[in-house]
Amino acid sequence: MRRFIEPEGQDLSLSDAAIPALKVVRTADNEYRVGGFVFLTEAQAVDFAQRRQKRLPARTEVASDNRAGTTAPMTAASSTTPQSAPPSSKAEQELMAAHGIQRSAAGFRAAGYIFNTLDQAVFFSTRRHGEIAPGPRLHSHQTVARQAALDALPQPAVIKSLLQSLSSPRPAPGKVRWLAGPERVSVCGVEVTLEMVHIGKAGAYDYQASHGLIDPSLKVAATGDPSGATLGYWPDYRRIDPCARRSYLEWLQGGRSDPSIPIGYVFLFFYGLEYRLLKDAAHEEAAAILAEVRRLHAIYGDNHSFSRYAKALIDVAGLLAGEEIPDPELSTEPRAQWELPLELRVALGRKVKDGVPLNAADSLAWVLASPGTYLRTPAQRCARELKALWCRRFQAKWPDGFKVTPPKATISHQYRAAAGNFSAQVAVGLPDLATISGPVNRFRQLLDAIVEDLDSYSRYLGRNPDKKETIGAAVLLPAELHDGEAGRALQSCREQLDAIVRAGEPVIAAALLPLLGVEAPAAGAKIPAATVKPLAAMLDLLDIGFEPDRRYGPAAALCGTTRLMLFNALGGGKVDPDTGAYGTARVMIEVATLAATADGEVVAAELQSISDDIATIGGLGSLERERLLALAKALLHDPPKRKETMARLASLPQAARQQVIRAAAAAVLADGRILPAEVRFLEGLHSVLGLPQQDVYSLLHRGGGADPGPVTVLAERRSAGTPLSRGEAEICLPIDVARLNRIRDETRQVSQLLADIFIDEGETSLAAAQPPQDVSRFGRLDPVHAELLWRVLSKPLATDEFESAARALKLLPDGAIETINEWGFEMFDEAVMEIEDVAFVHEHLVDRLRTMGEMA
Repeated sequence: MRRFIEPEGQDLSLSDAAIPALKVVRTADNEYRVGGFVFLTEAQAVDFAQRRQKRLPARTEVASDNRAGTTAPMTAASSTTPQSAPPSSKAEQELMAAHGIQRSAAGFRAAGYIFNTLDQAVFFSTRRHGEIAPGPRLHSHQTVARQAALDALPQPAVIKSLLQSLSSPRPAPGKVRWLAGPERVSVCGVEVTLEMVHIGKAGAYDYQASHGLIDPSLKVAATGDPSGATLGYWPDYRRIDPCARRSYLEWLQGGRSDPSIPIGYVFLFFYGLEYRLLKDAAHEEAAAILAEVRRLHAIYGDNHSFSRYAKALIDVAGLLAGEEIPDPELSTEPRAQWELPLELRVALGRKVKDGVPLNAADSLAWVLASPGTYLRTPAQRCARELKALWCRRFQAKWPDGFKVTPPKATISHQYRAAAGNFSAQVAVGLPDLATISGPVNRFRQLLDAIVEDLDSYSRYLGRNPDKKETIGAAVLLPAELHDGEAGRALQSCREQLDAIVRAGEPVIAAALLPLLGVEAPAAGAKIPAATVKPLAAMLDLLDIGFEPDRRYGPAAALCGTTRLMLFNALGGGKVDPDTGAYGTARVMIEVATLAATADGEVVAAELQSISDDIATIGGLGSLERERLLALAKALLHDPPKRKETMARLASLPQAARQQVIRAAAAAVLADGRILPAEVRFLEGLHSVLGLPQQDVYSLLHRGGGADPGPVTVLAERRSAGTPLSRGEAEICLPIDVARLNRIRDETRQVSQLLADIFIDEGETSLAAAQPPQDVSRFGRLDPVHAELLWRVLSKPLATDEFESAARALKLLPDGAIETINEWGFEMFDEAVMEIEDVAFVHEHLVDRLRTMGEMA
């Protein structure tokens, strides 16, 4: 910039009308443009235009060299070209030679650039080679001539004083320096105490200079910007608003600890720290910079962006400071970086170089931080359980640790500055495990299996976040973790369940559910399928089986008053319910318990009889016999429904039916007495199977067993005997045939009389329980209820219409709904239909049921 000085008595100002003739244009900013140059005042523009047209001689001016910081006047006699004023001193010639400056017709040439003055060329040369000449620069003869001409001009006192101040040499900003400790400095007239910052003046186009460099020549406003409204994304002290400079200096002066300061000011200071450590290569200051970054991270680490950059610098600074690398930190949080963290690479590389096998923590940290590892929700939601399970399984798989062969590649880390203005390469002579994939692939397989095993536990916590410490959550954990923190609650639960098992008596479902952390239903209310499933799963995980269990055979829906028989069995005692022997034995148990409870009283002998029959059934394993015995004990307290049981009995083959009938008769006879109700049950049983009722009495007469045929009392012993005379041999005993026929008739009459006595006309015969012979639309659901379901499926029925339809089919409405929904629980684990103002089928089951009905 040039400041033009008007000689006294000379007025070159022009009116606005004269400006267009001189091609001077006033801009919107009240500046003046001439030939592509912009001037602040009208006089400057006019002078330039006149000189350009060679109408006036050169006017007196003061040339200000901003870079050198010196100002000198130039007279009209002084030429603006170097060739009119050759160097006059030997010092100037030596200076030109030292800096490689050559004199040319156009001026002073340095590195291909032309300068008007020697001092400009010298300053450029020193900056180009990274040097700033200390102290005032050497002035050329032009500067001396300009100063003499300026002094000769007649000026008023004020103007002369101003010109002298402008022309007097100003001190150069000096070399950029680092304030390692507290130091009192002046920043544009503001006295502050600063430390750990760069201060000085960088070149205008030095984009790699530290963004935190404090230029003391830049303006600082009287008021600050505490909200950071004027800060950009990448703040630079040289380009931020003067108000922001004020707030930044106040934050530095205050100890850099105000947690409410905008994060942009913290980044501005942080830029200087990373620049000092890595760009200036001040590795000897790594410990001090490391401590400061950690302090800043403790205050401002809640900001995710700053935390990420601060941790990256902490890793590098710790390495350069020679700190001991701690064990890798385990984290299941999602990572935004695409390479292993430097701290982890160094820790693992050091172990591998020393031949130390990796332990469970090392391997887990490696696989968790690997860019190719994708962590599902269970890994993040159940991080503590994942780490504990990893340690167990890693130790089981690699008890001596995992040995890694050192790769040839060594660690070379590229640090990218947060300011984006430079990058630095940090080389470490340790094996770089980030260059190999074999071990981490094996670790990833183990990790995926662990995450899969935690899936059920994670889903439970997702639905019940407040039930993490309950039994319901603990039993869903893999078995290896049951002896950990969750083990205490499980141990208490096991003790109570073991006491129930040892008692050998069924427990009411409403009393069992709270032990497992499951809410019990209201008295007599059904237990929903959503509760039964976790109940069964928890007992399986606790190695306890129970009966009746609908997973292993038909059973009534559970309610709060249902009695469950518990028994010890690994994994809950899983069996295959589709095997023929087990299915037949289950029906036999149901029929036998119906027979034993027909008289309204159950004695130990009846249970023993059923137990003996279970022991004699072939084709069963010990676990199946134990489950059947538990079923018998439960059904003796809660007998099954006769209708469904008889329907299942009718589907058995003939040989299996006979076995079931004998077991029922044995249960009746077990207590040593036969009551009319028990005889009626056996008669109804024979009627269902299409057998003659007379067989009931034969069966009872034989004690419930099959006809054994001739019984050997003594072994045959033959002897010669005594011969009879002929007369004795021909003697015949007389037989009264009429008397024999009379006895037979009397026996028949007595049997008929007994049969009439045993028949209770007020009770419906069990023969009515014979299932209809028509084919059902819905498989196991009997045809009558299937027809009612089909009508509701075709069209929802109002309450009165549904009741009329049920009565037309000779069904009770409430009982029909219960029967249909029990079938629904067997087929779909949920109720099929409900009735409110109308009877309707659940919408999500309509298509499935309609397909089943149409295919029948």
